[in-house]
Amino acid sequence: MLEIDECKAAPTCNTITIPDLNHEELECLLEFLYSGTLPLEKLEKHVYALSQAADKYIIPHLLKYCERYLFSSLSTSNAFETLEIADTCSNQDLKETTFNFLVKNIEHMVSSPKFEAFVHRSPHLTVQLVSRAFVNGSKLSISL
Repeated sequence: MLEIDECKAAPTCNTITIPDLNHEELECLLEFLYSGTLPLEKLEKHVYALSQAADKYIIPHLLKYCERYLFSSLSTSNAFETLEIADTCSNQDLKETTFNFLVKNIEHMVSSPKFEAFVHRSPHLTVQLVSRAFVNGSKLSISL
């Protein structure tokens, strides 16, 4: 990873650039690596970025830590984002749980303002969600 151009530093500089994490997210990652835990407010704020970093940099303990939080906090306000991160990180258990939650709440979810943005960001997941809802016999009316 350190050999790609985005991370290389100038020969006279002692820095490495990590473009996928902002300063706060990187601080949280380092805090977790040193302590094995994070305060809840930091985890809540950065769970998606930390999940992606844990997946990318192969930090299984952090990935599990984020997964536990995502399972426990799954709600109608964060389900689309949770599904996207589960898909990005190839977390099948979290993905299935989130799909099931979304299908169960499909009528409310497709009428939420977040649905249209989700459709544009993740068309492949939208197709899977609508297909599952259809198979389950949910009454679904979508207008975009």
